[in-house]
Amino acid sequence: LNLGFAWKGIDLNMFFDGQFGNKIYNALPYYNVKKEGVGNYLTMFKDSWRSDNTNTNIPRFYGASDDPAIAATDNNGTTWAYTDRWLENGDFFRLKTLELGYTLPKTWVTKAMLENVRIYTAMENLFTITGYSGYTPDLGVNTGDGATGSGTDNVMSRGCDDGRYPSARTISFGLQVTF
Repeated sequence: LNLGFAWKGIDLNMFFDGQFGNKIYNALPYYNVKKEGVGNYLTMFKDSWRSDNTNTNIPRFYGASDDPAIAATDNNGTTWAYTDRWLENGDFFRLKTLELGYTLPKTWVTKAMLENVRIYTAMENLFTITGYSGYTPDLGVNTGDGATGSGTDNVMSRGCDDGRYPSARTISFGLQVTF
């Protein structure tokens, strides 16, 4: 959505971006709780599904003694099953670009033998409204080698967030001079 206006030398332009109706597999917390034998387990494990703890939204943790068929697929015998536990709403609405400028009056700039002078500031990624708990709901295409496989533009990686950094918030200032 593009919005803009100009009034008495002041101009304002805004570009809003958004996406609605999609889901994101938030793999980062999945990796953080999976651990793969590299450290202590999170306290979340004590609340995972068990036959004596069925009223939970934390999936069953499979240890080496729980299910040998599943445990055999993991190098250290501990794993979490892939589940919709980490599936989240990916809707977002973002102010992607905001540019505010002021064009000096012609009577001022012609005295300096210039045609036009405009001073402006441009801001990128000022805010994002989302319920998504990851770094950014704007995923693009995964090029890493996370749970969804490696390689650029892997169709299986679309909608899977394994820890991408969000777009940087930037503020720049400028001066446009026409001679």
